[in-house]
Parts: sequence; structure tokens; C-alpha cells
Amino acid sequence: MTFTSVKEDGAVSISYGEFSTSVTVDVTLSSSWNGTKNGKATTTDTNGNLTTWWYTFAGDSDISVVKNSKLVVAMNISSHNGYPYNVAPCIIARDTNKTEYVVVRPDNYGWGTYYPSLALNNNFAWIKAADSRWLMDGNSGGDSANGWFEGSNLVISVTNNGSNSDLSYVFTKANSSTRYFMTYTGLTGGTSTTDLNINLCFDGCVATIGE
Repeated sequence: MTFTSVKEDGAVSISYGEFSTSVTVDVTLSSSWNGTKNGKATTTDTNGNLTTWWYTFAGDSDISVVKNSKLVVAMNISSHNGYPYNVAPCIIARDTNKTEYVVVRPDNYGWGTYYPSLALNNNFAWIKAADSRWLMDGNSGGDSANGWFEGSNLVISVTNNGSNSDLSYVFTKANSSTRYFMTYTGLTGGTSTTDLNINLCFDGCVATIGE
């Protein structure tokens, strides 16, 4: 019996005498991104304006997520600006020409051509208290957004199922087993054409990838 090497899309060819077939296996992609990303640092744009938005990315190059593969990126959140949209990086899904299919945030929000067709799900909700603090509703015990996420571990994953793709955040509170998740499922852009490319944008948060 002869096995060929596994292709990027998880296809494996098997032959034995006159018999041959192919099967598909799931492939987990390792991220080439690493190090601390400071999305709170001020940067001067081409017009001389100081800004933190859309300047700090996980890497100079996107990572291609082909059919039947999953990209997993783990990081530690060391500090952030305290608002729901600052606690973790945005996930950017786009084609090789950097035309966006969708951009999603950790706070139940996003935009892009395919965003209206996504199914959103999470196990927390944001509320704004009388003193203007952002709080996590539900079983978070009224933790402030700033306090809950400081030092938390985050795993971001993008799974290409072949016909659609899923994007997710899973947070684990520091020194605790408490977990919160935010998922966006059913992305069709780039999935069937194997042109699904991912990057992360850090806006108002500092995180170390690989921890």
C-alpha cells in the first residue's frame, strides 16, 4: 500500500495494486506570526496624523486557509483600552488581492460583503453601567471589561469546512477556568475557491502571540 504526501487541502491518495482511492483529512495550520503586538502605540500615517487604528497587524503576510484546514492562533492579552472592541484583535478574511470578505470583532460586531449572512453566537453580553464602565453581563459577576480581559488567554481559530468557514474567539480568564466565546459561522467568501486569507488587526490592545 502506498500513501502520497498530504496536500494543503487535506487530500490524501492511497494506492494498493490496481486499487486506488483518495480521502480527506483535517489539517491544522501553524501560524508563522509571533511576538508582542502593540495596538495601543501611536503611529504617524502618511498625512502625519497620529493613530492606532489599522496599523498593527499579526504579520506582514496573510495566512492562506485552504479547504479542510484550520488556522489556530493563541495569545495572551496583556493590556487594552477597556472597550469591547479593544479587548482583542479583529479577524480579517480577504482574498489574495486584499479585497475583504468580512472583518469581525470580539464584541458581536463586524462588517463586509459577507457579514450579513453570518450566524453570530456567544455566551456573554455587554452592558454599559451608570458610571460608564463597560461590564460583562451574565455569569461574569459584573467584572469590568478592563479587569476581566487583562492577562486572559485567547485562542482565535478559522476553520475552512470546504463549503463555508467559521471564525471564533475563545477567552480564558486569567487564573481561572472561566471561558467566554464569540463565533461567526457560515462564511462562504473565498471558501469554495480556496482564496481565503487571514490576518489580525490589533486596535487598542497589546497581545503576545504564541502564549
